[in-house]
Amino acid sequence: MDCYFLMTVLGLTIPYSVREMGGYSFESCIGLTTLIISDSVPIIGGGAFSGCTGLTSVSIPNSVTSIGEHAFNGCIGITSITFPNNLTQIGTAAFERCSLKSLIIPNSVTRIGNGAFLGCSEMTSVIIGDSVENIESVTFFGCGLKRLVIGSSVENIEGNAFAYCDSIEEIHIKANVPPILDASAFSCYGCNNYTTTEVFVNCEVVDSYRNDSKWSRFTNIRGETVSYSIDTIVSNFVTIGDHTFYSTGNYMFAVSHETACDTIYDIRLRVLAEPVYDIGPNPTKSLLNINSDGFISAVEVYSVTGQLVMRKDVNGYEAEFDMEGLVDGVYILRIYGEESNLPSVYKVVKE
Repeated sequence: MDCYFLMTVLGLTIPYSVREMGGYSFESCIGLTTLIISDSVPIIGGGAFSGCTGLTSVSIPNSVTSIGEHAFNGCIGITSITFPNNLTQIGTAAFERCSLKSLIIPNSVTRIGNGAFLGCSEMTSVIIGDSVENIESVTFFGCGLKRLVIGSSVENIEGNAFAYCDSIEEIHIKANVPPILDASAFSCYGCNNYTTTEVFVNCEVVDSYRNDSKWSRFTNIRGETVSYSIDTIVSNFVTIGDHTFYSTGNYMFAVSHETACDTIYDIRLRVLAEPVYDIGPNPTKSLLNINSDGFISAVEVYSVTGQLVMRKDVNGYEAEFDMEGLVDGVYILRIYGEESNLPSVYKVVKE
């Protein structure tokens, strides 16, 4: 088409009345810099904006379900794009040689055409959604990837899909069954991808990947670290594994897994309702006395990291602890009363 007008106004808004961007509608409109598509358009046709080298801003609405082959091929000015949540298809070579820095492919996408992002050399990060089953040939050929996330449904990675992506530092694979991997999928001349790239998979399937004839070429396959954030209000304490926490505060600790899958707990704990006991002296250098009008069955002393350091069965109304052998610092008392009651929690200082 004649792009003189577009080259003059430097922007384009696709109106509501348009229902489909036809093939090669605005091919090589080099003066076009901004593109806004109305939410009436379901399809961006093949080659619609191919060769629009000046295009730097693209707004794609949720109405779009398909982006055709070569739709934005050679749009070297595009550095970022947000795909709509209803998108299902990205066509062959749709964004070839664009200058995208990073990419998130939503879970709605089921197919990415071969060479869709070929030659996007500035793209360092890609997240592939959980509905893509096949990563076709040369899809990310020659990209500058450092971090790659492969969705849980991927079953097959074709030849040269990530070839000459020679800067990959880490690959995260959510699929429990190792995808069929073509021998050339990660090939590159003179690079060390198979020995330097870390491959992270679910803890339970580490051995499946290590024993796979193709994936085993990667020498650094390990379990994915699992993280939990806990924000909780409790009456007295919270226990996670071998760790018990008794005071309000923020805590973080790791639980090691036999397959190197550490579990990281990030806890924000707020403790309520601390019953009153006569505890002293506090701070103490050695002896600590505990008196109560109520029955005390036992007393435990914990470090602030949740480790039990002392315990004493009392079965009375008073108790005495010799803390002289403990290192100086803050400790947590857990005082047990009647069997049906929760223990009470106090801070004491050894100096």
